[in-house]
Amino acid sequence: MTAVALKLPVGPRRRIAALVGAAMLAAVVVAGCGGEATKDLETLDAPGFSVSMPGKPARSEQPVPTAGGTLKAVSYTSDSYGAAFTIAYSTLPEGSKGNLDGVLERAATNSGGTLRNEVATTYQGYEARDARITGAGENQGTIFVRAIMTKDRLYMLQYLDTNPDVAKPPATYGEILKSLKID
Repeated sequence: MTAVALKLPVGPRRRIAALVGAAMLAAVVVAGCGGEATKDLETLDAPGFSVSMPGKPARSEQPVPTAGGTLKAVSYTSDSYGAAFTIAYSTLPEGSKGNLDGVLERAATNSGGTLRNEVATTYQGYEARDARITGAGENQGTIFVRAIMTKDRLYMLQYLDTNPDVAKPPATYGEILKSLKID
């Protein structure tokens, strides 16, 4: 299976973030910045969830071929504070069972990065994983990601910094993570 990079019209940060999102969404079925200013966060109300993100996120859809069939990946990405913030989701086929560890491993592989600091957790009662991917996009960035598996969807929140080995995401990423409300 090959992940398909989303074709967004803006910069390498969005392309790397989109590639990782598509890779994560594809892998689940196979398995069954700078500034700290947060006053610019706006609530995005989307089907099945709401989240606060900087600016006005651009929405895109991409078919993602998987061994279990083609999924539709939906993502919202905002380029702000010299970084990209993304939330992506896909509705899972009925009866599929996901593997969040495999999702993150595949994302790191497909982004050309190295998976680090993976931590199993829960979010709003759902199984989740937090991780950091260093050296993504030919050693051009670090991706912080939270993957969440609900009963029928896989969600990924991502922050992409343009430095290849950032140890901690900005406070804005934490606020975005906390703001996610899954219906």
